[in-house]
Amino acid sequence: MELDYILTLRKLKKVLKNEAIQNWEKAIDTQSLSLVKQVYDKKAILLATFSAKEKKGIEEILPYFVGLFKKKNLNVRFITYTTQKIGKTEIISGNYIFSYDGLLNMVHTVAARYTFVTLQTPNGVKIINHHSSLKP
Repeated sequence: MELDYILTLRKLKKVLKNEAIQNWEKAIDTQSLSLVKQVYDKKAILLATFSAKEKKGIEEILPYFVGLFKKKNLNVRFITYTTQKIGKTEIISGNYIFSYDGLLNMVHTVAARYTFVTLQTPNGVKIINHHSSLKP
């Protein structure tokens, strides 16, 4: 089973071609607010995994990530990835797992499902809508 999981992750790295999503994953793994600011459109909407409140615009999105990045050794791994492309818009959905160190340095994992909507702009690919929720 573990070998299947590793092979799936290797395959995902080959298909995870959306520039904004690659940079979003890197932003989480490196706790980079500058990358977060780079990948989200200034008018993006975020329905976040770890917040009950909708975030509208980069001014509300950035503080969410400031809080999220306080989690020690935070990272995210994409498990499944499905994409639909319509012109300059791409809809990417699937499942990912967040992990971070909690009390007594015990690793916490949070399985979530996601949908990103990205748009090719003159300034690169931007996330215009992102929904993430705990996996039931």
